[in-house]
Amino acid sequence: MNFNLLTSMKKLILSFAMLLGAAFANAQIITEQDFAAIDMSQFDSNGDGKIKDDEAALAIKDLYGLDKNNSITRVTVIDSIPKTKEQIYVAVNDWFARSFNDGKSVIQLNDKDAGCIIGKGHIANMGSTLSFASNADISADVIIRVDMKDGRMRVTTSIQKYEMEKGTGVLGALAGGPAAYQKVHQEFIPSECFPFTKKQKKEGAKAFVKSHLYSLIVINKLQDAVLNGLTGGNDDW
Repeated sequence: MNFNLLTSMKKLILSFAMLLGAAFANAQIITEQDFAAIDMSQFDSNGDGKIKDDEAALAIKDLYGLDKNNSITRVTVIDSIPKTKEQIYVAVNDWFARSFNDGKSVIQLNDKDAGCIIGKGHIANMGSTLSFASNADISADVIIRVDMKDGRMRVTTSIQKYEMEKGTGVLGALAGGPAAYQKVHQEFIPSECFPFTKKQKKEGAKAFVKSHLYSLIVINKLQDAVLNGLTGGNDDW
């Protein structure tokens, strides 16, 4: 292959990757910095500082499984909150109102009397892979439910399906022009790919790990919002 052509192809791949990363960072209230801040050392099986998504996915799989609806569900109860049910509700409602504002993340149920808020969060570019031959991007909607009582709350996160856009990649586009670039939309329910399949191992493992980290980030952000507020202001105004 011509050296100049190979160099151009590499530049195209790098540009596409940068655009994907920028789109994710600008569209989401949860950013790549939030993901990078999570300590993943427990999944460093070789002790070399490199985390393999497939190994991490297999380890995370043992933490929780599929629920009776074949969704990937994680339940966390936070106790000893020094606030009433109403105070917790106000803080959680504030977090949802500020966080779910990008069009794809919406509040689906808000019941103050029942002490329950349910929202749908969107994770984009969670399993992106890019090569000369093909590219794939996996996204998912996450159902986030918060139940509240005096002094405690329960956070439940569930993924009901993955969506994947797969294309022919840079090589196909360069070989045949824009007409040769094809994209196929596919949907998978978790029971079909838990935690990943051999066919979609790379992007599937990455998506599963990132969905797990997303749940952790949501739980941490909600806990911080309830305990410390979102603005850092003084409540005794």
